Amino acid sequence: MQKIMEGKRYSSINKLKYLFKYKNYIDEEFTLIKTTIIYIVIGLMWILLSYKLLTVLFKDLTGLTYLSIINGWIYVVISGLIFYIIIYNEIKTVRHSQKVFHGCDEEYILAINAANDGIWSRDFGTNKMFLSPRWTEMLGYDEYERPIYYDEWLKLIHPDDIENIMKKTKSHLEKRTSFYQNEYRIRNKSNEYK
Repeated sequence: MQKIMEGKRYSSINKLKYLFKYKNYIDEEFTLIKTTIIYIVIGLMWILLSYKLLTVLFKDLTGLTYLSIINGWIYVVISGLIFYIIIYNEIKTVRHSQKVFHGCDEEYILAINAANDGIWSRDFGTNKMFLSPRWTEMLGYDEYERPIYYDEWLKLIHPDDIENIMKKTKSHLEKRTSFYQNEYRIRNKSNEYK
């Protein structure tokens, strides 16, 4: 029988990945809205105030037209600089977050490679499976032969053990257990169950 565990560390990494993606989505939406509002407010203020100032200072229509064109160009340059500053700061923030998160991911990969256990995880959103290189090696499969999706992985499980796997998985997903642990027989490359 093979003992495979999905510990709390990997679960927290998956949660961090989900929150990181979700947070980036919220930040992107907020940045877009914030930038649009800033652009509209500055644009309206610029147009109203500069037009009022120009009409007070210049009674000549030719001079007013010429200064209005210059006024438009100044607005374009200033709004471009504001966009640059906002986008630059957002890019810095995202890059910093990615560096911090990438460090966590590297630590996890090092831990997996150092362990002598076959480690697996399932992404419930895509139904994809993560299977460590040691998992693949223990069962005699090559990297390209290991299952990618849950349904493929389930076909390797001994038919008598599937019901127990389903019960324990359901129990874990309903948060009745703090970590998932199960023992079952799985078919290796030689078609033997271990």
